[in-house]
Amino acid sequence: MKQKILVYSWTGNTAACAVALGEQLNAEVELILEQKEREGSSGFAKGGFFASVGLSSKLKTKPQTEGVDVLLIGMPVWASTTPPAINAFFKEAALSGKRVYAFATQQSEQQPQKLENKLKKLITKRGGKFMHLFVLRVPHKQQLSVEACKSHTAKWAERIKSEI
Repeated sequence: MKQKILVYSWTGNTAACAVALGEQLNAEVELILEQKEREGSSGFAKGGFFASVGLSSKLKTKPQTEGVDVLLIGMPVWASTTPPAINAFFKEAALSGKRVYAFATQQSEQQPQKLENKLKKLITKRGGKFMHLFVLRVPHKQQLSVEACKSHTAKWAERIKSEI
């Protein structure tokens, strides 16, 4: 089964987890990039507002999912939900028949139930099968390396391998 990881990362933490997971699953990693990069506190505030009301951003390229059986989608949690770049991805995502796992980084210690519910709805609407949401708490202003992510993503990878 071909696996692929799509990831949107603002600070680099979610991308570090994606690279670690990609190594553990032998899966390609593709970044989801916005046309206009968010900068500073105003970019963060605007992004949080856009996320809270379900708005999308414009993407540089359309992420490719053709020929993929198992898709992993990574994102930071913004305003308890999906960030604008992920909203944009789901507008045109071709997920029919795919098993879809999601993973997220967040500051909060609470399980992001709102995010999980939204992802289930978005994935199912696009024809995919929602499998699981993995979450990693990252304290404010902590920067993760790929190596630091590996202990967490190893558990995720083992679960994914056991289910496919």
